[in-house]
Amino acid sequence: MRYKKAKKILLFWCLFVGIGANIVELKTKEKAQETLGFWWCGRFGMHKWRMIIENIDVDIKKFKKVYIVSSIWVFNISSTVRDFICKHKDQIKKHEYILTHFMKCNFKHVAKQIDHILENKRECLTSYCVRFGNL
Repeated sequence: MRYKKAKKILLFWCLFVGIGANIVELKTKEKAQETLGFWWCGRFGMHKWRMIIENIDVDIKKFKKVYIVSSIWVFNISSTVRDFICKHKDQIKKHEYILTHFMKCNFKHVAKQIDHILENKRECLTSYCVRFGNL
């Protein structure tokens, strides 16, 4: 799922529940664009590797809650999100997950993996099946 579509879903969701949110784009220096990037990201997802992200200019500790949005890559969270949560797990107090995927299942096992990394249980899991541009 492309960042723009995920951002639209998050913005819609934030407006829907009436919260304000700062959106932080995770960027990497890996070659993650176009067809080869698709396969490269899939390889990282399949092996549960972290794709090192660039530093973000946001103090995570100042937020009461962090909404972690990730597309599912080979039945796992994206490797950039994995790197983010590993780097900032001590700064995240409360958190919820929004997962986007192609398959018609809820991916609770992925949420449990993230809970394990963060060493803290999520408050909520929202799972969106996105097929051919349709929610």
